[in-house]
Amino acid sequence: MRLIHTSTLALVEFFAEKVPQYAILSHRWESDEVTFEDMRAGIGTAKKKAGFWKIDRSCARAAIDGYDYVVSDFTTLDDDLVIRGRLLP
Repeated sequence: MRLIHTSTLALVEFFAEKVPQYAILSHRWESDEVTFEDMRAGIGTAKKKAGFWKIDRSCARAAIDGYDYVVSDFTTLDDDLVIRGRLLP
């Protein structure tokens, strides 16, 4: 499972029993959202997207609430697996 670290905003991957508690970023997709590929390319690339503020603010709120990690839909979907909004079989 890929999570966003609330202080570094970096993607961190966890496996099975090692997954820590996390907050959930649920949002409505609009144009120019941050994708998994953007985050994988680096925080500088992700910050250029209009939707980055959602990640930034959700991480700040999660940290205030005592969470070190946040999950979002883009952290679970690899863009290579998605075509026209549908997952490949």
